[in-house]
Amino acid sequence: MAKRKVNPAFLKKFKTSAILAAVIGPAPVSRAQATKKIWDYFKANKLNSGREIKADDKLKPLFGKPKITMFEVGKILNKNLSE
Repeated sequence: MAKRKVNPAFLKKFKTSAILAAVIGPAPVSRAQATKKIWDYFKANKLNSGREIKADDKLKPLFGKPKITMFEVGKILNKNLSE
């Protein structure tokens, strides 16, 4: 069986905004890494319940509101990652 090749687009590194860097760190990350890090943060701080994610003090500036749904996470990350 042939080994699957990783799509290079998944490995592309992006700069994080200052607001996102306060949560996941300032190092350049891929979209997949950013998603994993933010979900790890949600779980470590017990902020998610079902589809809803509550904002703590670090997340309020990132979300712009007290809570979001899990479907909004990607949209928020896209706004805070740049080339």
